[in-house]
Amino acid sequence: MRYLASDIFKKISIYILTVSLVISGKIIEGEDRKESIEWEKRGEVFMRVYQDTIEDSRYETNQEIDSRFKWKNKFKFRSFPIILGINLEARYQALVGEDTEKDLDLLLKEAYLKFTKPSYSLKIGRQTVTWGKLDDIIVLDRVNPQEYKWFILWDKQERKIPVFMAKYDYYGNNYQIETVIVPFFKPSYVRFFGSDWAVFGHLKEVIEDGSYSQSIKNIIKSIKVHEKDRFSEQVLENMQGGIRVKGTFKGIDWSIYYMYFYNDTPTLRERTSKGNTVKKFLYIPTNSNLSQLVAQNPSGDDLILDREYSRLHIIGVDFETVAGNYGLRGELGFFYNKPFLRENFSYIEKNTLCAGIGIDHTTSGNLYWNLQFIEDIVFSYENLFSQEEYSHQITSTFSKDFLRGKLTFGVDSSYRISYHDWMVNPNFTYNFNGRLSILVGGFIFEGASTTLFGRYAKKDVIYFQTTYKF
Repeated sequence: MRYLASDIFKKISIYILTVSLVISGKIIEGEDRKESIEWEKRGEVFMRVYQDTIEDSRYETNQEIDSRFKWKNKFKFRSFPIILGINLEARYQALVGEDTEKDLDLLLKEAYLKFTKPSYSLKIGRQTVTWGKLDDIIVLDRVNPQEYKWFILWDKQERKIPVFMAKYDYYGNNYQIETVIVPFFKPSYVRFFGSDWAVFGHLKEVIEDGSYSQSIKNIIKSIKVHEKDRFSEQVLENMQGGIRVKGTFKGIDWSIYYMYFYNDTPTLRERTSKGNTVKKFLYIPTNSNLSQLVAQNPSGDDLILDREYSRLHIIGVDFETVAGNYGLRGELGFFYNKPFLRENFSYIEKNTLCAGIGIDHTTSGNLYWNLQFIEDIVFSYENLFSQEEYSHQITSTFSKDFLRGKLTFGVDSSYRISYHDWMVNPNFTYNFNGRLSILVGGFIFEGASTTLFGRYAKKDVIYFQTTYKF
């Protein structure tokens, strides 16, 4: 059972709550509580059940249950320019298979104080920030890490992990300056072994239970993915920050960014040259690559791979506007020192450019469509593993309402043109009364085993979700 992310955050959260109670106590002294504090609250509870479409191996989880209870609270003090936000979340998750696993988490999801003035605001605490304009694509939206425990079965906003930060907003004439300081580093949640959605799935279990020699089993069992101490500890040397200047010009919303952040999704870095052969087998687990690994007789640091998070300098711009009945938006970012793996699987950093543009429209027949095109360019290119010099991706969303908005049919998809892998997510949602809804959908993945979506080509699922809002 997990309650709070770290001891440091526990202390900070308790401090925020204590200060808030002292302030509120002074404010309401001699006054009616209802007149001095405005309490906004809302919540939702939902349960999603996944069913694997085909049992490809005995290691797969047949059913997965993900239940979440969310309660969001915002306290506005009328006699003092302060807002207290406290968002709680409880999760129950179960993996139903040959070995059923259950987990219950009680989380203080967000806890912050926001001081507001006409010309500025300061928000301190555990929170989430959304930057950029594209839908469900990460180009400039990099303040918060992501939780990939379920890969991308949840959308980008739901995957965000709140972190402790200070956010200062200055409101000028026709422009706004946003500054964020994140004192401690928290990486995105990525599993490499031991689950259906891990990067390398159940590879270790397959080798351990297979008809391999004990020496081979010992080598594979000894492979470790290690978190460097300076990334696992809450130290100020990992401080990150960013600034965003935004405004409006002739009906176009624009923003300019500079960020100094870690690439919070880990890339595996070898400790020795033999570690490259280890990675080659993990990413392409053929008998030939296994034999090559065993022939090198690896041991010790050869079998330890470090999670590497490169420091990124990011310069970016975005825009959003309306052209007639169409919405237009785009993002462009230059990334200094983005991590990759060479063709021989050794670690390297390259400068890259990522650009995306999107258009959406709702027809007279109430059909909504949204198309986005994303281009990635790697500078000083050399042969890289699973990364082209120029790569292209298309995402799309189509939805249509029926029965006066009670029934919605939608299809989300992503096709990575350069790698020929894709994902499709069809779904039906029935809304009973604005509070209760049910959803039935599925995820289909296809592509080569070394591609992002193809890695999970045998993990197509259907799912059922109930949601109640209050």
